[in-house]
Amino acid sequence: MNTDMTKNLLVGMVAACAILSGCGKQASEKVTEKIIEHNLAKDGVPSEVKITDDKMTIQTKDGSMTVAGGSSVAVPDTFPKDVLVYDGAKVVSAITMPEGCNLSLQTTDQPDKIIGAYKTRMTAEGWQEAASVNTAQHSMVSFKKEDRTTTVMAMVSKDKTQIVLTVEQPKKKKTEGE
Repeated sequence: MNTDMTKNLLVGMVAACAILSGCGKQASEKVTEKIIEHNLAKDGVPSEVKITDDKMTIQTKDGSMTVAGGSSVAVPDTFPKDVLVYDGAKVVSAITMPEGCNLSLQTTDQPDKIIGAYKTRMTAEGWQEAASVNTAQHSMVSFKKEDRTTTVMAMVSKDKTQIVLTVEQPKKKKTEGE
């Protein structure tokens, strides 16, 4: 039996065991954590994965990445205070990592209004506009401040506008004691 077949059989048996025994959500989270850790290890990235409710955290030697989604997701505490989170928008997902963060937001406002608000508020916070693109269904603007970049994309989807907000920052260098 080849290794892929063995792996698939093992994953199937564990999943079936969890379903048949009624182990529930916690057991499936543990199985998923181990599968992700195993796949990262195959790529030479030892990690510790933790899944709880609507959040997944992956810890590696290079830092931690957290992905949050669902009805209770909020703006992370580490999100930069000088970057606008669009007023009245619902946070749909949040990703944080050593190199920055990404928020997905949802609102009923149109892209031109959203981009206008970002241009006003971001420049008031000392950000410089670097690029801008506008079409009928999608708008994008990017800003620079020191060694950071923020990109805002707003796209109409049915009766909602999706906002993707990405903040990139250089990874913090480790000090000698770390």
